[in-house]
Amino acid sequence: MRRIRRAGGVLNVSELDRAIQSLRAGDSAVGDIRAFVDGARLSAAASALFRAALQDGSDVERKRMVHALEAIGQRLDPLFERGSILVRDAACIALLVDPGLAVMGQARDTAIDVLLTCVPTQLLQPVGQKLVEHLRAHPDDLSLRLIAKARLPAARIEIAKLMTMPQRAVSESVKLAYAALGNATVEQEFIQAFLSTHDAAEKARTARLLGYIGSPNALKALAREMRCELVVATPGVMRRSVRLDIIAALRMSYPDKVFLWDQAIRDDSGYQAVEDFCVQHLGARYRTPRPPFLWLESARSAAR
Repeated sequence: MRRIRRAGGVLNVSELDRAIQSLRAGDSAVGDIRAFVDGARLSAAASALFRAALQDGSDVERKRMVHALEAIGQRLDPLFERGSILVRDAACIALLVDPGLAVMGQARDTAIDVLLTCVPTQLLQPVGQKLVEHLRAHPDDLSLRLIAKARLPAARIEIAKLMTMPQRAVSESVKLAYAALGNATVEQEFIQAFLSTHDAAEKARTARLLGYIGSPNALKALAREMRCELVVATPGVMRRSVRLDIIAALRMSYPDKVFLWDQAIRDDSGYQAVEDFCVQHLGARYRTPRPPFLWLESARSAAR
């Protein structure tokens, strides 16, 4: 029976295969990741088995594999114990892209969501060619947002082609990628939309778009609005400060800054730390008082 060595002992390959098959069948969560890793990274043996499962599994099975890679990648990250959701393992990222994006369906959409939410921009560069190929085959909103986040120069030709379509057919996601790839005119349109709106939901939405663009001007615009008083409210359910959406947008460019994580905002000192960063690094100047503290407040707790 073939065995492979890993840090901490010898792993039976058939046991690893059973663990992958169990995940594929939906019988268990990832649990202890030591079966899947070699030191501080996904093992070559586990990578090969995940690749096979992603290549020949059903959409449901593929989606389970994507979630498993997300969980393993997060637990491998040095900041996991502090609450990080980052996935920075190169093998996990490579699998999420190829074959993770190979077949259209829920698994592919989930893989893109993980890449958008958990993988830092610079770590998308090594898989950039695969992302451009995927965009070429499937230029939908998700792939366009992924290109925007990755800011891949190799995608400029494809995005420029999409921008030549009749104006009414050019989607916001195409323009977003165009701005993220360096078009200053379109970038300014997104910045103005964010700065000028007084609607809380629209402010939150346009903040996230500036997060994808991630240019110096976009980041400065986000920093400028860190004392925004707007609140997204769902009557009878919850109230949420738009500042959290601004922080989330900043976090896309500074993913390992712990003070930008949601769980870091527990009192007013959390907002103070973000503001200090914006003043020191993004040139923000605040002339109005900081709004009263609000994170996420349920209607029930507000009524007490």
